[in-house]
Amino acid sequence: MSHLAVERVWLWPGSEGTGNGALDPTAPGDASAVGNSAAQEAAASDATPWAELAHELGGETALAQVFWNRKLYGLAAVRAAYPPLNLDTDAMEADLQPWALADMDAAVAGLLGAREAGELVTVYGDYDVDGTTSVALVAHFLRTHGWPVRTYIPDRTKEGYGLGSIGVEAAAEGGGSWLVALDCGIKSHKEIALANSLGLRVVVCDHHTPDATLPDAVAVLNAKRADDHHPFKEFSACGVGFLLCLALAQRLEGLGSADVRKELWHWVDLVAVSIGADLVPVVGLNRRLVQMGLHRMNHAPRPAWTTLLRSRRRAVLTLEDVGFGIAPRINAAGRMAHGHLAVDLLTAPTEEVMEQVAGLVEAHNEDRKSTDQSILVEALEQVEAFDADAGVVLFAPHWHKGVVGIVAQRVVEDVYKPTVVLTQSGEVLAGSARSVEGFDLYAALLACSPHLIQFGGHRAAAGMTLKPEDLDAFRAAFAAYCEQQLRPEQRRPRLRLDAEVRLHELTPRTELMLSRMAPFGVQNEAVVWGVRGVRLRYARPVGADGKHLKAVLEDPASGARLDWIGFGWGHFLEAAQNPDLLFDAAFHLERNDYQGNVALQGKGVGLRVHPLGS
Repeated sequence: MSHLAVERVWLWPGSEGTGNGALDPTAPGDASAVGNSAAQEAAASDATPWAELAHELGGETALAQVFWNRKLYGLAAVRAAYPPLNLDTDAMEADLQPWALADMDAAVAGLLGAREAGELVTVYGDYDVDGTTSVALVAHFLRTHGWPVRTYIPDRTKEGYGLGSIGVEAAAEGGGSWLVALDCGIKSHKEIALANSLGLRVVVCDHHTPDATLPDAVAVLNAKRADDHHPFKEFSACGVGFLLCLALAQRLEGLGSADVRKELWHWVDLVAVSIGADLVPVVGLNRRLVQMGLHRMNHAPRPAWTTLLRSRRRAVLTLEDVGFGIAPRINAAGRMAHGHLAVDLLTAPTEEVMEQVAGLVEAHNEDRKSTDQSILVEALEQVEAFDADAGVVLFAPHWHKGVVGIVAQRVVEDVYKPTVVLTQSGEVLAGSARSVEGFDLYAALLACSPHLIQFGGHRAAAGMTLKPEDLDAFRAAFAAYCEQQLRPEQRRPRLRLDAEVRLHELTPRTELMLSRMAPFGVQNEAVVWGVRGVRLRYARPVGADGKHLKAVLEDPASGARLDWIGFGWGHFLEAAQNPDLLFDAAFHLERNDYQGNVALQGKGVGLRVHPLGS
């Protein structure tokens, strides 16, 4: 994690607002309630609350503190929340329960009928990672098993997000009879009515929150439907598409086809990528799907992953590689050119074709990086000129529409204010917004809606369009709302620590047990350790232009040491080289394997001069 321009508030365990990475107690696979009586008993005694859990963990006091703070009060709860990898696909299918999704029977019956009649199916998905992996997976499955298939990804610039009339009309052309909408469609009432009028039958596979009334489709597969009884509610869209294919595979095998399910499981890596990229919770069934997908990526990697991750040479691929290596490149195709490039990459018939497409994707990613960086410089200049105390609305007509969301997020990281970034799009202004922790961005836009043509999104991110003549009024209304509604604690970023430890408590066994909590992601965040009052030894700059900081943390009392690297913390070099200063450090604990030498290392998340100084 790089340095943020705004100083963060450190929240140590036990302080208000802690709970970093706490598993959602309502999510399947989280047994946080197990052992709750132990929590009550410990709280009523003078004992260290997690002492008994530490004993159950073989003396791992530091890790026991982490589990305790994540509301896992006993070994049974820990085991339930973090089951080990299980490659038994039959057992996983039983737990996935594809037929528990409402309308699955109708979807399967309709698509099997289409196969028998030779009817053309258009597989339609959004241009982001979840959408393109969904389209690649479902289109490959249907095409492989006898369906006439074509794919469609909307153009970000010309069509925008979601199921649109242009795409619906294209699906109906040339004898198209069916449309499978992935990662979109749940609120597309008008577009699905249009599809019906054109003779298209629609199956929706979505994971966004639906309206009270569902669109008039043949089937709407979405675990978040009010009438849906699937026990797990947080699938990615690709996960929903996988369940549809799994139900079809089971039915095809019942009709005499062989090994259909086995072949489908070769594509579970796409589900894992969608989960990591779309920031859906990595708990319960999603965590297990990611485990299986990462196992495949490490043991039978798709050529596309190998090519995209050439710049991240690691012995074992993790969900972090998905977030920082794969997702930006796939998204770059939709941002800078067309999302269908990503589908072509994932479904390329030969490695030669894949290499050609990967080269285009990489070129678009490099273009994206240079474009968003140049726009960011201009955007931050506007922020300084406006000198807004709360929310900011930034605009330039030449900014690239495909990267305004990235720029908005980076402005937030730099100035920590709710941010809207707009550009010219035809006759209107269009843009994206990003929020700070705890601030409801959707509510802010709703309050400003008289100045908008349309908007959509959620608490943390949104998009909107407005007339050019309404820009000043919208800017004033947004800034006023943010000034009024932002609470004091929402004006500075927070750094939540899972556990406060002494360096000697962190051992190779700690790291080994910690690794069993992976894969880390939303609602299962990587553990952040905190130490107070340590010295920085041998501090030196590393990386291009000395942007990063390498040092050794040393406990003055015990002499225990830990290698530490802070990416983006090169600005701390002068202070780090002062032998009289003590520091507080926050970090992820990882195993550093360099040229065969294995050692523990802290990967910096936060660093500050200890409040007492020295």
